[in-house]
Amino acid sequence: MKVLILDNLIKPTNFTGKFAVNFFKESGVNFYFPNVTAKEAQFHFPAIATKPIELIENIQELKRDAIDPGHHFFSLSFEGNLISAMREAISKNKIDLVFIGTELAEAGADSIAIIYEVIRKIKCNLIIIPAGCRYQKIEKVVLPVSASLLPFKGKLDEIYELEYFKGSRFMLMPIGTGEAKPFPELSPCLTPELFKEIQNEFDLVVILGKNLEVCERLFKKDMGILYKQSLRLPLFIYHESE
Repeated sequence: MKVLILDNLIKPTNFTGKFAVNFFKESGVNFYFPNVTAKEAQFHFPAIATKPIELIENIQELKRDAIDPGHHFFSLSFEGNLISAMREAISKNKIDLVFIGTELAEAGADSIAIIYEVIRKIKCNLIIIPAGCRYQKIEKVVLPVSASLLPFKGKLDEIYELEYFKGSRFMLMPIGTGEAKPFPELSPCLTPELFKEIQNEFDLVVILGKNLEVCERLFKKDMGILYKQSLRLPLFIYHESE
């Protein structure tokens, strides 16, 4: 397993790396961290430029905390704008999963817009980790899916069988486009109230990358729920294997 860690879109911390190490505490994983060498202005979001000394300190801290002897840590040269740099890093290193940490409550529109761009343009499975979110066993997982995609729900077996969620209980939640219905009825409209209920009830939310309706409802400017409500749970963005 090869994992790329973008620790924070706001200010250098190490919460995403710590979450990832615990997420894979029983699996051998190569963790890759971006060493930004390009000019900050080349990035859509300048603060993503982690200084080399901070990167080294973060990696050393994770090495001390690592549980599995199969955990290995590497830094990568990360050049160009964010999207092209991620594509290059994922392709060259055969990355299986990307973790992005962000303080959405403080980030405002810029950070949400960046994540939405990554979801649309990077076809690699992605986990968004909000600041303050500590790892806990993933027992209850919800999968909101637009009703229009339900005829293809047989493909969702790929998600249920992922090693990450072994032993987790899934709830498939068809999402309609009409008026909101009380949680947890089938086919509700994804409203801020419903998403608040979801965050209170589950340990992780899975979103299909191709499910544009749900992605827009969460991330799109002027209508996205996350512009008004802080994210408290990990969000797993799943892209179908080709």
